Amino acid sequence: MSSPGSGWPILAAASTSCPFAGNILSAYVDGGEMRLWRGQVGSPVTHKRYRITCRRTGPANFVYEKVTCTEINGIWTRFPALYN
Repeated sequence: MSSPGSGWPILAAASTSCPFAGNILSAYVDGGEMRLWRGQVGSPVTHKRYRITCRRTGPANFVYEKVTCTEINGIWTRFPALYN
């Protein structure tokens, strides 16, 4: 899967649907793309909200930083940091 309009890959666990991974990405960006972000994100598949934690890691530059988002029930997604 790719982030909307970017062509950048979004990796996700088998238990994380592509639309849900996209919702997580959008919530993270809307939340200010912080190094550590926590929030509630809704799944369009289960129609439930999940408490997601995202951590931005890697060297502090656009090319190599990654964001990994998780939830205790096995929800997992990773994508490149989007800021410049």
